[in-house]
Parts: sequence; structure tokens; C-alpha cells
Amino acid sequence: MNNNKGKLKEIQSTRGIAILAVVLIHITSIPLEVLPAGVPSHTVYTGINRALQFAVPLFLMVSALVLAYGIGTDGAIKWRDFYRKRWIRVVVPFMVWTTLYLSLLFITGHVGKVPTLKELLLWYGFGKGFYHLYFLSVVIQFYLVFPFLHVFWYRYRPSLVNTIIILATLQVAFYWINRMYLYPHFPYTASLLPSYIFPIGVGLWLGYNVSAWNHLWTRYRVLIGIFAILSGSFYVQQYLAVLAGHRINTFYFQMVWLLYATTIGICIIFLSRLLQQGACGKSAIIGKIGELSFGIYLVHPFFLMLWQRVFSPVTANEVHLFTCLGLVIILTLSGLVTYGLERTILAKPLYGIIRR
Repeated sequence: MNNNKGKLKEIQSTRGIAILAVVLIHITSIPLEVLPAGVPSHTVYTGINRALQFAVPLFLMVSALVLAYGIGTDGAIKWRDFYRKRWIRVVVPFMVWTTLYLSLLFITGHVGKVPTLKELLLWYGFGKGFYHLYFLSVVIQFYLVFPFLHVFWYRYRPSLVNTIIILATLQVAFYWINRMYLYPHFPYTASLLPSYIFPIGVGLWLGYNVSAWNHLWTRYRVLIGIFAILSGSFYVQQYLAVLAGHRINTFYFQMVWLLYATTIGICIIFLSRLLQQGACGKSAIIGKIGELSFGIYLVHPFFLMLWQRVFSPVTANEVHLFTCLGLVIILTLSGLVTYGLERTILAKPLYGIIRR
């Protein structure tokens, strides 16, 4: 790995925007349970919730980008060192947080019986111990196969067009393989790495070709923006159609979602670059949130659970207050707890980092 490369400053702001989207997704899911379907407020919250569904694919895209950038197309991977570092950085925290959340569920009575072998495999293998931990399972799967992907990239160095064609073909193939053979036996598609082939692959290309970013954005930004707007609008409209009781084509729905997540993700990366170049106060705040994003991601569901215990909204006005105030409280507490724990001996088991 080339350690002499400068850091991509826009990445922290990108992570900051992504974690804001994650927290908003989870907190706006509560109004969707409380408000009657069909009322304007429910439709608005649905639109916001769905429009933010780029968050996890964006995190995965950034993970691929940073890893590819750090190693580079000419870099060689020392396999043992690579897997050892990822074990410490991701696998151990995944196991620790899974255990913590399962303990919480046990204490609150949501898990009471002795788990089966299948349940243990789902919990500790595919992130089903709590609703947000599947992301870490996908990251681990990506790290497992990355050295092989790197060898492919080192040997062939595909162009952007060829990369898109390969990724689109693989993504379509996985959709049909999953629908016909996997899903009937394993209905946890979101926990599988191939579900995110397209955004992860684009992230790899961006990471290996950082020098081409300015040309890419200058030449294709309008096209990328149009794809993001059109695909995002279609995706939200299709989801609203499902809520209205209409049948939709799930193939188009899934493919358009991935297109939306990828194109809006590229837009956010370059928006973050503009924020960094402007050096404004907002970019500093978003960047700081990005620095703490891993810890915020892991702990914020706990504070959301507490917030629901403190405040159970019933009316529309209460729902609005619950959402807006809850976002500030949950984000603040999650950030402060992460900041504090990163400076204790718990930093390594919880976050996979050396005590700051």
C-alpha cells in the first residue's frame, strides 16, 4: 500500500452526508408507522425516506474508493497483513456490537429463547443481530474478495465504459440468480455483497483513477446529474405506487435504485470536494461528523430506541417534533459518545482503531 499519498479530504464530508442520511432514514421510519397511509405528511416522509436510500451504497462506494486509492493499480497486497488489519478494523467491532445489541434485545425481552445454529449464523455472519449491522457484514464480504478484485484491476485496468458494462452485466445476472435460486432459501438480499456490485465497482474505478476525476466531472456532470434526478424520481414514484397497492416490475425497481444510489453518490463526492475547496464552517462540521461516522452508525440505533421510549408521538405535530428534535439529539449523543469512547481503551474492540 502506498502510504505517501495525500488524503482525499472530500471523503470525510461524503461520509458526513452519508451518515446524516442513515440517521434520517431510521428516524423517518417512525412517522411512517404512526401516520395513516395516504395523508400528505405520510407521503412526504415516505419520499424523504426513500430519497435517502443511497446512504448504505454510498458508504460501500466510499469504502471501495478509499481502499483502491490507498493501494493503487501498481500496489501489491500483502495478503496476511491485509486480512489481519481488516480483522481488527471491522470483524472484531462487528462481533462486539452484534453481541452488545443482542444483549440489549435479551434484556428488553425481544430475544428470550436459546438461539439456533441458523440464528447464530444470521446474527454473526450476515448482520441480522440488529437492523443496521448487515452493512458491516457486506463490508467484511467485500474485504474478503478485494485482493482478487485488485489482481483483476492490476492486470486489465478497465476503462470507465468497460467497467460500467461489466458491472451492469454482473448486477443484472445477480438479480436473476438471486430471484430464481437464492431468495426462496435466503431472503436477506441486503446482506449479500453482490447486491451492491454496481456502486462498489464504480467506487473501485474512482479510487484507482483519482487523476481522472476532474475530467470525469467536467465532461459528464450534467449527464450524471440527470441520471440521478430521473432515476431517483422513478424510484420514489415506484415505491409510492407499491404503497398505493399497485404492482411494479421489481427488476426495474432494483436496477433503478442502484443507478440512483451510484449517480447521486458521485454527485455527493464532488459536492463534498466543492465544500472542502470553499473551506466554510459547514464543511468543517460535516467533515467532523464524517470522522465520527463509523461510531455514529454503530451506536445511533440505541439512542433512537431510547428516544422512542422518551417520546411516543401520536399526532402529526408530535411526529414532526419527534423527527426534527430527535435528529439533533440522536446525532449529538451518538457523536459525543463516539468521540469519548475513541479516547479510551475501548476504541480498539468497538471501532477497530488505536486509542486517540
